[in-house]
Amino acid sequence: MLVATLALFVALSGGAYAAVSIPPGSVGSAQLRLGSVRYYDIAAGQVGTRILANNSVTYQKIAPGQIGHVRVAQNQIQWRINGACAGSSAVRSVTDTGNVTCGSTLPRNYATAGLSDPLSSTTAGTVLASESLPAGRAFHITSTPYLEVRGNTPNSTQDVTVTCRLAAGQAQETRSVTFALTGAAEQQIGSIPMSIDLPVGSGTAPTTAVLACVRSYDGIVAPTVQASAGLDALQTQNTVTAVTPGTSTTAFTPTTPTPTTTTTTTTGTTTTPTTTSTTVTTTIP
Repeated sequence: MLVATLALFVALSGGAYAAVSIPPGSVGSAQLRLGSVRYYDIAAGQVGTRILANNSVTYQKIAPGQIGHVRVAQNQIQWRINGACAGSSAVRSVTDTGNVTCGSTLPRNYATAGLSDPLSSTTAGTVLASESLPAGRAFHITSTPYLEVRGNTPNSTQDVTVTCRLAAGQAQETRSVTFALTGAAEQQIGSIPMSIDLPVGSGTAPTTAVLACVRSYDGIVAPTVQASAGLDALQTQNTVTAVTPGTSTTAFTPTTPTPTTTTTTTTGTTTTPTTTSTTVTTTIP
């Protein structure tokens, strides 16, 4: 009985000693159970880069939101955008830290459909289109008046000239086209392409772009002239220089529709009327 008790005491004391006194190198991977070593069992700073195997830490091992811009290579990432552009500007560039640089958007376009009116005055131009343009900007302005001319002089030829002027501030262009009518009720149609460049002005008031046309003719009977035109103004770079006003004449070949011919047979003496030719010349004020 004494021997058994002593053997039990030695066995118990030996186990207790082994639990607190483990020789170096005695515990390896085989002695560790899965999940037995937790994060609180590792002293702070004990696991370094040299201890970690390549590719051992993947994105699944990192909690969401744990890595901010301080922990990454800042010259290799783009921070989220933290700025905005107001008004008619848009983002031109973004810095590494998300700051934006704003610039102008696409050029603005101002347009008016214009009017379709007869040119009946011989002293003043008929305004077919006009548009108010904001100050401090440059514009390329275009317009193409479309013309329809019908003769009213019987048994006689007639020259009809239509003169149009496109103007905005000090920039302007004047162009003319002449229709050679061969008789009454003959109809001809044509157009006059026009364009000017309006530079940036020094004032603060808007500039009005205007297209006006006027007619002149020979003979004593006025022709019928119908004109229609719109106006387009496209904003351009602020490097447009002023255009010297001038006058040009358009080389023009009119389009003549096929006239309708009516033949009348009469019996008697025919008297040829005498026509006095008068030239009417007008200018756009």
